[in-house]
Amino acid sequence: MVRRARERAALACAAAVLVSLTTGCLMTDEPEARSTASAGRTETAARRDPTPGDVDRLEQEIGRLPQVTGVDLGYRPKTFENPPVYSGVVSSDATDQKTLDETMDAAYRIVWTARDLSAGAFEFYVENPATGRTSGAASLGMKLPPSYEDLERRYGPRPA
Repeated sequence: MVRRARERAALACAAAVLVSLTTGCLMTDEPEARSTASAGRTETAARRDPTPGDVDRLEQEIGRLPQVTGVDLGYRPKTFENPPVYSGVVSSDATDQKTLDETMDAAYRIVWTARDLSAGAFEFYVENPATGRTSGAASLGMKLPPSYEDLERRYGPRPA
């Protein structure tokens, strides 16, 4: 009888893991210390994964930057050892590298300073589709993806 109970418990656990793997449902919205994707540093402020509405709001804010012609930003929550990630492209009509870099810097700042949202890894960049010129973390002297320390050094502590 005990053996069957253990087998059922093991089967239920395996089923739960399988559901988690196929749906990506491993994160909760409970405030807790979370590890930031870029450097494994723990954030102690209450943070939550952004909703699609939060991502839309970030896209709109980035879209108001000078010379931005489009924003396609996405967010993938943490699954197992894979960190949460902001990814996508910010399109710009800027033709010089300095302006592309300034736009990238401003876009990173907007996402970094978003209140109560998990930071995650930043894997998005600015591109002028007509010229093919791009700007990303490396253009700003940071690692790819930028580490928590790089972002904190550049933009200050995350707001509570």
